[in-house]
Amino acid sequence: NQTHIMLILLLYDGGLRVGEACQIAWEHVDLSQKCIKVRGKGGGERLVQLPPLAIQALKSTPRSSTYVFGNHPLPTRTAYEWIRRAGAAAGLQKPLHPHALRHSYATHLLSSGMNLRILQKLLGHQSLQATSRYTHLSIDQLASTLESFHPLGNKSNKNIP
Repeated sequence: NQTHIMLILLLYDGGLRVGEACQIAWEHVDLSQKCIKVRGKGGGERLVQLPPLAIQALKSTPRSSTYVFGNHPLPTRTAYEWIRRAGAAAGLQKPLHPHALRHSYATHLLSSGMNLRILQKLLGHQSLQATSRYTHLSIDQLASTLESFHPLGNKSNKNIP
């Protein structure tokens, strides 16, 4: 379903919270600038730049309603169900949750060299501490990769005393 895909793209490509994505009104979408205005936690607003796939999904959605997902904001329970079903259809072993897409967005940007302060602004976090949890995820991922692939990390290597 096109609207389900659009929700996934907004969560992953834009790093939106599920509640933010559900509340997007067409008046806050600027396709020419490839961005949307998002009202986050605490009422703070930020502009979110969207990559081409998300823009393409928005362009192919009729503007016959006030909100991107209909005449009213999309209920977050409905959004959770759409994401869960998409994960199941993709064959994922565990249920997929909307926040996992936001986490993936942040982790991918950080592991690609994104500055932590810039990531903080992109995610709409008030404090750097909220954003810094992604550095721990990246460090844990790095340690796991090192243990798996580095010759000294491989316990089964018989050449190591």
